[in-house]
Amino acid sequence: MRYVSIIGVIILFTSCSKEAAQDHLLEKAAREQSISIPISQELYENPQNGQTINVISSDELEYQTERANLICKYSIQESRLRVIANISGTTQALYFEISDSGLHGDTGDFYPQATLDLHKADKCLSQAKQIALACKLFAGDHDGNFPNTLNELAPSYIDPYLLEALLVCPLSPEREAVGYDYFGGRDTDPPEKPLFRAKHTTPGGRRVMVYTDCSGKAALPSKAAQMDLENAKRIAFACHAYAEDHNHKYPETLGELVPHYLPERRVLSSPLSPKSNQIDYDYFGAGHRNDESPDPILIRGRSITTDGDRSIVLFDCSGSLSVH
Repeated sequence: MRYVSIIGVIILFTSCSKEAAQDHLLEKAAREQSISIPISQELYENPQNGQTINVISSDELEYQTERANLICKYSIQESRLRVIANISGTTQALYFEISDSGLHGDTGDFYPQATLDLHKADKCLSQAKQIALACKLFAGDHDGNFPNTLNELAPSYIDPYLLEALLVCPLSPEREAVGYDYFGGRDTDPPEKPLFRAKHTTPGGRRVMVYTDCSGKAALPSKAAQMDLENAKRIAFACHAYAEDHNHKYPETLGELVPHYLPERRVLSSPLSPKSNQIDYDYFGAGHRNDESPDPILIRGRSITTDGDRSIVLFDCSGSLSVH
């Protein structure tokens, strides 16, 4: 009986050991699978130096620096991302800790594009609100009138050097001196009237707005505004198709696109317009050819969104919601 008991204990211990080993392997596999999710087909950016890491497959990523654009092999080891990069002819292994917020390594911190999108928008909004508060103080001393130009705020309502720094919007691609549109007015204007607007949107399309009551938002354009832009792009492509069939010449009017290049006339009407049978887009292609380089704007929406934008489509058919 004693031998049977010993054998039973050995069998039980062996069984438990196998189960423990299997559990360990399952936990390790689950852990490796879970930490691979944050870097799956993501674009990460280092906000300090502009370097990016773009995961393009299950074992390759694109590492872009100021000097080079590298295609690198990568693997995941425990909670770290291991990248093999050939930098200046030397093969190096770069390591990044993986966290919910991004990738953190010797070459800096890299954050997902969506996270940076919101971060830049928040910073832009914060700067605009500080200027708006200075405008409110100015209006309090000038019969409710906001300044005609923002330079009037310095030095009485805001330090000149601080104003200069605040006017550089984080969303401006070239860090232009004034990155905001300023509309002025009075402090008794409706609270929903825009006072400031960032000239540029975030990479994700968010537009920063600050209103006369100093409230603000960083929001995506309305569905109607997006549809208006798509309409304008559709008209631009139709103009190019027309030119291909007419010795490279664009049509003299947009009406010539119907019905052969646009199925019906209502495409020429904007979703932002209350009238459905009118042409709601300015056209600048008359007298031009598609094999020349005329002025950049081909189609411009006449309807303006609540944020003051309109659809702009260039001759290369790229487009955006912008101020023109």
